[in-house]
Amino acid sequence: MLANPMNIPPVSNAAAKAALIAQYSDPVLRLATIEPVDIGGVVYADEVQARTVWFPPEFLPTVDQPDGILFLDELTAADQRL
Repeated sequence: MLANPMNIPPVSNAAAKAALIAQYSDPVLRLATIEPVDIGGVVYADEVQARTVWFPPEFLPTVDQPDGILFLDELTAADQRL
C-alpha cells in the first residue's frame, strides 16, 4: 500500500498558518455573495478549436500561481448551482 494514496504533499503547520493568514488578509471568494455564472467565467467562441471555451474568473487560481488553498466558505449558504 502506498504511504500517500491521495498523492497529497505534506504541509507543515507553519506553511498552513501562513497560507491561512494570506487567504484571510484579503478574502475575495464568498460563495453566498456570488452568482453561479461568476464561478464559471465568460464563454466565448473559439474559431480555431471550433467550440466554445470559458474564460475563468480572475479570483480562481491558475497554473502559473504558487500552490495554495482554495476555501469554499459559506458552502451551505451558497446557491445549489455553485
